[in-house]
Amino acid sequence: LYSRMKEAEPKNGAVWYNLALCLAWDGRSAEAAETLHTAAGLLPQDHTAVEAEALAQILDQQRTERQYAVVQHRFRVRSLSELYARLNQNPLFTANRQFERDPEIPGVPSGVERVAAFDLLDRAMPDQEEITQLAQFPRSIGDVDLFDVVDYRGNQGQDIPFPAIFLTLTEDRSEDALATLRTTCGSVLQEPPTSETIVRQPLDMRDLEGRLHRPESMTRRRFAELTLHLSSEVIDQWMNRPLLSLQGRTPRDAASDSTRTREVAACALVLYFNSLSLDQQIDLQQIRQKLGVKAPAPLTLTPGQQCAPLSIFQLERVDCASLSDMQLQEFCLRVGVLSFVAGIKRGFDELLRRPAALEQFGITRACLLRADLARSENNLEKAVECFQIAREATARNREGFRERMEIEIREIAARLDDPHDPVLVNLLRNIRDRYAAKVPEIVAILQRVLLDAGAAHLIGELLGSGTEPAEPTTLWTPGAATVPTESAGKSLWLPGQT
Repeated sequence: LYSRMKEAEPKNGAVWYNLALCLAWDGRSAEAAETLHTAAGLLPQDHTAVEAEALAQILDQQRTERQYAVVQHRFRVRSLSELYARLNQNPLFTANRQFERDPEIPGVPSGVERVAAFDLLDRAMPDQEEITQLAQFPRSIGDVDLFDVVDYRGNQGQDIPFPAIFLTLTEDRSEDALATLRTTCGSVLQEPPTSETIVRQPLDMRDLEGRLHRPESMTRRRFAELTLHLSSEVIDQWMNRPLLSLQGRTPRDAASDSTRTREVAACALVLYFNSLSLDQQIDLQQIRQKLGVKAPAPLTLTPGQQCAPLSIFQLERVDCASLSDMQLQEFCLRVGVLSFVAGIKRGFDELLRRPAALEQFGITRACLLRADLARSENNLEKAVECFQIAREATARNREGFRERMEIEIREIAARLDDPHDPVLVNLLRNIRDRYAAKVPEIVAILQRVLLDAGAAHLIGELLGSGTEPAEPTTLWTPGAATVPTESAGKSLWLPGQT
């Protein structure tokens, strides 16, 4: 239908736009992108044309020649415990204590789990006292995962290629990384590895690649303070990078060309939403200011209009203050499902200003979600405000025991970004005195959380006077000064051990 309408009205941008959406839904991305470029040139020079051009650029990113490969190399291992020890001895490999034991990893059979994880750094970690600027932080350039059989039932008689080590990183870094891994691990690795491309990423996203690595001795709060301006650094790098979407011109150069305003404004949107897909927060307003691009007018919904049909481009422009209580709740649900961070912040801040809407949505749910976001922004004051609102609401609910405990635990987790936060003592004593008797397993969980956060000095507050904290599990390796005794707990890490 739209193809016929396009022939009858070749200058109608809305027809071209709707045709492009149909092509995209049909999986014909290249045709959809070309059609969207045409639509953007025919639509009025406003936010609609910019959004059409941005969607075209996002679809263009799916073309193989505009992507780079992320590759996974898999080695069988002769001794997983020896491999673990060797990786620990190389400062370029740093243990990741927060990995998830997920049994549903693609390519990993039933009964096999990830039992340890490391980050591969581009250079050794300097002393934290020497770090005063972003450029001094090493970057994590690869993921190193160790797998082992933890349940042999159902796998007997099969040739399971485990234990194993998986090295995942971009293709252009593979040669050097494999050399480092082989030098470190030697004959523990069984050659040759199997390698495969597991995903392809847009070339224009290279500035968003690589995570800064925090020294273990540095608190999360201090790390967040030092990396506060990471968004500005990424934007500055991107401003001077030739982009395929701008036919090889840099955004800074193209921004000075008045005939390229639409493409440049679209590039800003694409960078922003690409960053969301990688769980990063880039300041869209800052991008627009640097490019000299005007922000579109806020979007105001009509009474009764729903948020569900809105695109993420439109959600970015929604004026939350103008929404009815029902529309605001729907908006918060929508941006939450999309993990749209800026939308979550705007929507839930507005929700917290409306007691009736907040009550209908669920006070604890809204407050804890907003507190988590505040924590990611290193805004402890906002997080504590949310915890207090939730705490006051559950105090009115006699059945809110579990909710009250969860609020306490969430606040402990937020304050552990600085293990010397003075409020932690009272929070841990509160857990011990009010909740531990009814939910005894929470003590073991929090003890591990304290150890992982570098707050072993607080375990006594959780356990009470006269109780010795359990020794943390440690790894003994050949050549160590002493061999741990039985009384020190399980000190030798073995494949399959949790």
